[in-house]
Amino acid sequence: MASHALTRDGISIAYDDRGVGDLALVCLPGWCSDRFQFSPVVDFLAERHRTIVVDWRGHGESDRPASDYGYGQMVEDVLAVVESAQVDRIVPVAASHAGWVALELRRRLGDRVAGCVFLSWMVLGAPPPFLAGLRRMQDADGWEEVKNQLFGMWRGAGNHAGVEAQLARMDSYGAETWMRAGREIESAYTRFGAPVDVLSSLDAPVKSLHVYAQPDDPAELEAQQNFASEHAWFSVRRLEAASHFPQFELPDETARLVEDFVSKL
Repeated sequence: MASHALTRDGISIAYDDRGVGDLALVCLPGWCSDRFQFSPVVDFLAERHRTIVVDWRGHGESDRPASDYGYGQMVEDVLAVVESAQVDRIVPVAASHAGWVALELRRRLGDRVAGCVFLSWMVLGAPPPFLAGLRRMQDADGWEEVKNQLFGMWRGAGNHAGVEAQLARMDSYGAETWMRAGREIESAYTRFGAPVDVLSSLDAPVKSLHVYAQPDDPAELEAQQNFASEHAWFSVRRLEAASHFPQFELPDETARLVEDFVSKL
């Protein structure tokens, strides 16, 4: 991989930059995840587009800052990567709650964000039990219990080697990072509400695709399809994967959905 790093606020931010093209896919891992989260699909994407994959500060090969950080610093880190890479137009490909960073990139960069791809996100909003779990995740006595419950749900009924490797990497992060994740994610939902409402409120809603596997709930898919039928800029595809990470179970199908979406922008 073409590995790079830039320094911002004394913190080294690691990223990979592969492929060529005027438009770049900027892949954003979820909390407590690193560039490995995109490893099943990055080869396919980089053959067709310039593809940048970022490690957040405190994650992967980026530096661990001594001070606190959250979405605000993460947005600025990505903006610094985009400018350093001299990219004009981007499509954020955001895993889970990295979607909040993608939304802010669109707000900050406007039309330079040509579209957004969201992987396995609660685009219609977070249900109360999930928000309660996020609050418990912020407690020193509760974060590990919530993490283990999430792992059980995210694993699903399958036993896929790639999914297990992803969970093992997530398990390597300790209390501080998991508690920070709970704080930042809860704060985003409390402040902004449902991601689709944020998208709707933008001056010019951006073309967006949501790709997910969990939950395997027809009502959830129907609700997203109904939203899509009323908002031409939004589309959704559910994949027949057992886990929260369809890119590991169905990498070719996941990558082709992203490519098809980008090709129509």
